[in-house]
Amino acid sequence: MVGRQLRFLSGLVVLMLMTGLLLSRTTAAQDATENAEEDTADPTVAALQTQVAELEATVEARDETIQAQQTQSAATEAGPTAMAMPVPETESGDPIPISPELEVAYYHLFASGSDLKASGEIVNVTDDPVQVPNILFQFLDEDGLVLGEDEAEPMSYWVGPQQRMPFTAHSLLGGALLPGDWASVNVLAGEPGYFADETYSLDLVLVDVEETGAVGEEAAGKIQNNGQTPVGPVVIAIAYFDKEGVFLGHCSGDYLDLEIQPGRAARFSVYTSGGCGNISDALDGMEDAGQLATYRLIISVSPF
Repeated sequence: MVGRQLRFLSGLVVLMLMTGLLLSRTTAAQDATENAEEDTADPTVAALQTQVAELEATVEARDETIQAQQTQSAATEAGPTAMAMPVPETESGDPIPISPELEVAYYHLFASGSDLKASGEIVNVTDDPVQVPNILFQFLDEDGLVLGEDEAEPMSYWVGPQQRMPFTAHSLLGGALLPGDWASVNVLAGEPGYFADETYSLDLVLVDVEETGAVGEEAAGKIQNNGQTPVGPVVIAIAYFDKEGVFLGHCSGDYLDLEIQPGRAARFSVYTSGGCGNISDALDGMEDAGQLATYRLIISVSPF
């Protein structure tokens, strides 16, 4: 009996020792696991913190971009930056007399692609009709040496009393000189047109239509010959102006292939939308900028 009890107590002691050892090993394993998890968590947290910092930097950069876009949009709304015409590289300040009767009210010289273009207006300062010559541009270097010269043509070679006549050139000197290639410019009276001796265009008047209007309208009416001589063929051209009245360019409107007899009239119709190549960009720029362009009908007699 006593032997059995001793064996039972010995077995119980062994069991308790084994249980303690097992618990010790389990605790050590749990501690090792927790330490491993902590070691693993540390780089994971650091990586997440780095990603958050990068995202914050991205959001900040996007905010700056949006703010810059809003600033640019506000500036555009406050003052349109679109130009009605290319920025002139050379332009006149005061009117330039070219004869006792005529002055160049203003002119613009500007590059368009590889071409040097000119536009402006000439004004008759008298109370009588005056023949309009071509407008001669002389380009000078620093020593006053003439580098080249070329002419711009008026839309009509006669201008009425106290009236203005636009002139233009689409390619002066074939593009051999561009702004920056000269030091100064002389503006002079050039040669008259070879058919400018005829004054018949002054006998032609518009009937049942306004001479000026807002761009985009259809202009339809009649041209009446108030003179004593048959006149024709007749050209109706359309001159365009910005909101300040500065000449932008022109388009051909209508060509009446007949002679209008004295006291008689001929019908015409033109569209003033400005679809021709030399003016469409300028008018589109004005429209984008919310500016109003106007037109003026100009009558001339064709030599052909």
